[in-house]
Amino acid sequence: DWSSDVCSSDLLTLVQTIPGQSGVGGITLDPHGTYLYAVGPGTNSIQAYSINASTGLLTPAGSSPMVEQDGAYTISISPTGQFAYTIEDNNDLVSYFLNNGVFTPIGSVNTQVYGQRIGVDPSGSFVHVPEACGNCPSGVYNVVNEFSIETTGALTKIPGSPVAAWTTPWSIAFTMQ
Repeated sequence: DWSSDVCSSDLLTLVQTIPGQSGVGGITLDPHGTYLYAVGPGTNSIQAYSINASTGLLTPAGSSPMVEQDGAYTISISPTGQFAYTIEDNNDLVSYFLNNGVFTPIGSVNTQVYGQRIGVDPSGSFVHVPEACGNCPSGVYNVVNEFSIETTGALTKIPGSPVAAWTTPWSIAFTMQ
């Protein structure tokens, strides 16, 4: 189930609980605060919920089929809200064009990217995916996969990627300077 909370004076108040996907892998908001998106392992679609700006209530806004019909672990949205990226079927990085809560696949699937989280840098130019699995079939782990974002939203692996990371990089965050 999904819960929606309102924060006022540093206190959370439950305003809604709605049925959700079982085994939710990740949720994210679009940068405009219009939609909440949810993915999960074992599902075959990306769920979209519109957000009421004054109440915070979520309303189902539809779903879009995933490229790989075996679920996703995580989802990340570009700073413009035009593009979305998921890790599907345990290990593949998939790119989508996003329009009014509807996802359309773009570009090719980047296979064997065993990430649990996806980071899109604040400029919207790069995607970084930490890879921390200790028994990845590719034999590569403790690295960060790096991609440039093309104007279409498709991803191109950066030469020299992946780069070495410290032990077990599960997540990534960016700061704005």
